Amino acid sequence: MRAQIVYDKPCRIRFRCGCDAFTKELERSIHKLVMSNPWAEGCEAHYENGGILILYKDGHRADAVELVRKLSASELEPVSDNQYDTEEIDRTFKSDLAKLVAQRYIRKAVLPAPICAALIVYSGLKYIAKGITQEREQEPLLLTAWR
Repeated sequence: MRAQIVYDKPCRIRFRCGCDAFTKELERSIHKLVMSNPWAEGCEAHYENGGILILYKDGHRADAVELVRKLSASELEPVSDNQYDTEEIDRTFKSDLAKLVAQRYIRKAVLPAPICAALIVYSGLKYIAKGITQEREQEPLLLTAWR
């Protein structure tokens, strides 16, 4: 795989392969392949920019460079693992949270208060409707007094 070294410090090297170098599903495969080596201490692969960060033991820089040079996206197979699924959930949660915070402050700065209040009510209607339909589907709850 063609890659450019964008950061090179002792025991830490970052490669940039380009945004179309590998897919989201192959991130896990690259991580697993790198971590299968005894000299590897950590790895992060990001399909968005084609970045691969490898943490390695002292004296194994050439091994890390050679591994990335021999890497081929066509030879890798997608891997499914719960550890990677939780990392993806965490990453998407953080980006979604950042979007919500940005939207709130942009709305607050640009829109007048009555329009913001109307938007809040409008966006909450689906949750209110869902709560009403779930309440109808449940059996009646009998409350007992504590003695």
